[in-house]
Amino acid sequence: MKTWKNKTKISTITLTLILTISAILVALPATIAQQEEPETWKTYAFLGAVPNPVGKDQTVLFHVGIFQQLVSTGMGWEGLSITIEKPDGTTDTISGIRTDSTGGTGKTYTPDQVGTYYCQAHFPAQEITETKRAPAGARRAPLLPIGTVMEASSSDILELVVQEEPIEYYPDNPLPSEYWTRPIDAQLRSWSRITGNWLAATFTAPTVVPANEEAPETAHILWTKPLTMGGLAGAAETDYQEWSFSHGDAYEGKWTNRLIIDGILIYCHRTNDRPLYYTALDIRTGEELWNKVLLDNRTIAFGQNLVWQGYNHHAVYPYFWVTVSSDWYAFDPYTGEWEFTVKNVPAGTTLTDDQGWLYRLGLDFETGEGYIWSMVDLIEPFGEDSPVPGSWLPAGSFYGARRDTYDAAEMENDTLTEAAQRAYIAEFTFPVDQCPGGSGVIRATEFGGRSQANLDVWNGKVFGLQYSTTEINTWAISLEAGKEGTMLFSETWHAPAEWKEGNLEIEFNAVSLEDGAAIIWTKDTLEYYAFSTDNGKYMWGPTEGEYYMNYYGWTELGERPPFIWNGKLYSTGAGGHIYCYDLTNGKVLWTYLAEDPYQEYL
Repeated sequence: MKTWKNKTKISTITLTLILTISAILVALPATIAQQEEPETWKTYAFLGAVPNPVGKDQTVLFHVGIFQQLVSTGMGWEGLSITIEKPDGTTDTISGIRTDSTGGTGKTYTPDQVGTYYCQAHFPAQEITETKRAPAGARRAPLLPIGTVMEASSSDILELVVQEEPIEYYPDNPLPSEYWTRPIDAQLRSWSRITGNWLAATFTAPTVVPANEEAPETAHILWTKPLTMGGLAGAAETDYQEWSFSHGDAYEGKWTNRLIIDGILIYCHRTNDRPLYYTALDIRTGEELWNKVLLDNRTIAFGQNLVWQGYNHHAVYPYFWVTVSSDWYAFDPYTGEWEFTVKNVPAGTTLTDDQGWLYRLGLDFETGEGYIWSMVDLIEPFGEDSPVPGSWLPAGSFYGARRDTYDAAEMENDTLTEAAQRAYIAEFTFPVDQCPGGSGVIRATEFGGRSQANLDVWNGKVFGLQYSTTEINTWAISLEAGKEGTMLFSETWHAPAEWKEGNLEIEFNAVSLEDGAAIIWTKDTLEYYAFSTDNGKYMWGPTEGEYYMNYYGWTELGERPPFIWNGKLYSTGAGGHIYCYDLTNGKVLWTYLAEDPYQEYL
């Protein structure tokens, strides 16, 4: 009987639930139909201006939109306009305005008359669509039905006062005249000229690094930290008594792997030490921040400052990278702690754009196939429907987690996952037969122009130069979005007969795509020749021969490091002579000879 009573109760509860669900199902279609029925929705346009008042011919930023946000970051209201009645009665119009998902956006305007401008924003009627959804009220309110007409509206008239005298903008802060420390207040914007980083960890580091132009003109010893024994050995009365202790030579150098990120100096003594300890110091004080072995005695490959411009956050994330074959490990420069890993990075040349984003360029000179792979695109699922790109996932954001691993070759159902596929932002072909020398003669690569606001636009190129005693071959391949693999030029220049007849030793010397020139050095005659990186053609040469001691040293090993900067070629060698050439014509602009009053060099 007890069991029967329980069954009766269960049956009663079940019947009640069925009746309740039935009632909901009966009522539900009417509710849905009511929500989906198109309606009109009143809107409220707004318009603001900063600064106001403003000086004639100074820029004003209009804030324009309606008080109605949208539900996804890629959405926006369209077709807004601003009418501007000028003091002389004529009218300017800014049209075709699209807002962001907040319902507003910014537009700039430069007034050219003194007086009062009367400005008004206009929002045209438009419908709610699948790609333009908005809530019916507060953030958590239900969505307005598709087909709802957002009514047209105009803002109150804004009076913009323009005066003859320019207004004062945020004042520039003078550079420091005494010792300073980090972190630097981000409001001291002009100090960016003295806060550069040294992100290349090896001896092939660039000679010129941006944001270090305002270095002190006098030497200052801030601190000292002995690295090894050195100085005069103090031997007995022998032929070697004036020798010094070893501090490393050209092949067994010390302190060869080092970089500077945000005022932190990171270095190891010798890369063949075991265990291989890296030390991080505050470059201002010399204070040791950390000392540790990275993974299993691995060396640092390079540093990175990654610029992030998400809708949640605008910031720079610093890392240094340890690469183990195709697995790359990112570390925090401040703590030396591992941050995240990218596995199975594809083969190729590492590229860095102006945001510090990392790419790999793959060029197969047998098949003529190429690709551009983007690490950021592997990690971040960009797109209108994705909430993730507002924050940088490896930083441990609301959407992601720190110390994660991202696999560039991850498979699902025998094919690359969506994340692994989207990292290949370009795949293309190129004419191998027009690239003499192939991958071994690539001298420079540039890539940039991409941003989170416009992920489908970028530019760049690959420049190659092959040399011999009979000819110079130059070529370039475009990396511009939509034109990847296009041949920009392929040129051949026939060398003077004396190159071969005189058995001259030819060296590739220096290149700058920014300055548009690549330099060849005829070592035996101490002369330079220049070739354009814009069209591949011969520019000038030979120059007048340099001092004979500049023969010594191998350019490509960094023993005799000429470099190009700001339209000039700088050349030096073992003899204490420095030459500065005009890059446009090869003429010597000036020379400098290091004075040696005691004649201790040859």
